Amino acid sequence: MSTNTAYWHIWVDTGGTFTDCIAVSPSGKWQRIKVLSSSCLRGTLEARVAPNVWRFRHRWPVRTDVFRGYRLRLPGTAHQPVGVHRVDFAERLIETEAPLDCALPATFEITAGEEAPVLAARLATATPLDGQFPPLRMRLGTTRGTNALLEKKGARVTLCTTAGLSGLVAIGTQQRPDLFQLDIPDPVLLYERLVEVPEVVAADGTVVQALDAAALDEV
Repeated sequence: MSTNTAYWHIWVDTGGTFTDCIAVSPSGKWQRIKVLSSSCLRGTLEARVAPNVWRFRHRWPVRTDVFRGYRLRLPGTAHQPVGVHRVDFAERLIETEAPLDCALPATFEITAGEEAPVLAARLATATPLDGQFPPLRMRLGTTRGTNALLEKKGARVTLCTTAGLSGLVAIGTQQRPDLFQLDIPDPVLLYERLVEVPEVVAADGTVVQALDAAALDEV
């Protein structure tokens, strides 16, 4: 794919813990960004060099200060979040807008409260909070829905299937990890209820019997 266009091209995959981003600039430069899906950047305060200035350690995928206006918090403490004034990556310094009272070293997080894909795009394009994103085309994928099903978290799930074919869900394909296993365990069901509804679609996608919307209302 040619990437020498006026647009940034950004692809993002958001998981339960991490969000991964591949970004290609209009000039064709590639970069990879990895952030927490909680939309925080985490680091360690190592030393105080001035009342509101700290030397810190980090592994952030960026070397441009776009963090003015972010909030810094100390996880696991009662300390109220404070604003971030500037970050100096050359000297490994972070300046806050108010003092911090904490023992060192101290783990900290900074966030702007944006969704993780937005944070990743902001870091990739070096766009500060008060700046406008450059023209970009973003593709977003996520495994959060799959994770919620597998972990049985989130909303309760009802599966609707063609009337008369609900048994196929349990029968499956008859594939098994061990061909000669006698006590075949039941598959883990990702739904709570199984409901048959009147509708039929042929193998080629042709609608043989249209879905009865009134039947769904009863579900």
